[in-house]
Amino acid sequence: MSGTILFGRDEELAAVDELVDELPGRGSALLIRGAPGIGKSSLLDHAVIRAWNSGFIVLEASGVQIEAHLPFAGLHQLTRTMTDRVSHLPPT
Repeated sequence: MSGTILFGRDEELAAVDELVDELPGRGSALLIRGAPGIGKSSLLDHAVIRAWNSGFIVLEASGVQIEAHLPFAGLHQLTRTMTDRVSHLPPT
């Protein structure tokens, strides 16, 4: 995976890089919001590439309006491809 250069986004890129660099020792979240076309998806792509290049497995999900009423729809998207690994989970 290769990165895209995002002009004028040094502060945002630094925030994304800091979050990824602190993994796995510290988890956190970052909310990226704004008007259409300002580069939110590009910032998310940068985070994915940074994490991937740091050796992490990256899972992605996309929220869609029609699934808003379904509990855990996003979690299902993230985990549906990993059901074959359930037997390797530690007991509760």
